[in-house]
Amino acid sequence: MEEKEFNFEEGELGERVKELKEKLNIENKPPEPVEQQSYSEESPIKGSDINWDDYELDPSYAHLYPKAILKEIDNTVKWIAPLEEYFSISKAYSASGYYTGNDQERVGEPLNLGEYTSWMVNSRAGWQLVAFIPNGTGQAAIIFKRRVIMKLPDPVLIEHEAHVDNPTDQELKEAEEKSIEWSNKESTNVQS
Repeated sequence: MEEKEFNFEEGELGERVKELKEKLNIENKPPEPVEQQSYSEESPIKGSDINWDDYELDPSYAHLYPKAILKEIDNTVKWIAPLEEYFSISKAYSASGYYTGNDQERVGEPLNLGEYTSWMVNSRAGWQLVAFIPNGTGQAAIIFKRRVIMKLPDPVLIEHEAHVDNPTDQELKEAEEKSIEWSNKESTNVQS
């Protein structure tokens, strides 16, 4: 089977293309370049750019907002912050097997220190080994950490009180007279 080459610039096909372009009012101009947006316009809103004094924040999470970024998650906009989660456990150096008791199936958590460490570091959870600490005879504490993203509670904008004008001299004089009158009235009602 022969392959045909089509030339849409010249010949019969070229003329038909020109006719169609004229009917459709299409011009042979190169496309106009689109102005590219700078990275700053595309970057997310950072918590460090916001004055958090104007917001009522949960005290348990208030220290995380300056490190947070605003992102769309599940079709809602949320503040998210990176956290380092730590986990520690004690394991025996010489233990063997798994908590299920079925060594052939290798199901469950390993009992041995080395096997447990490998199991945690190679898991999908993303744990990293931080330290081994001796923890009694034949035991060691293992400390792991991982980076997790936490959705923060929505901050509530503090409603500032309405502005009240300073009282006039006349209003101050009336208030003073009423307070003197009340004070005199109360002092006569006090029995000694």
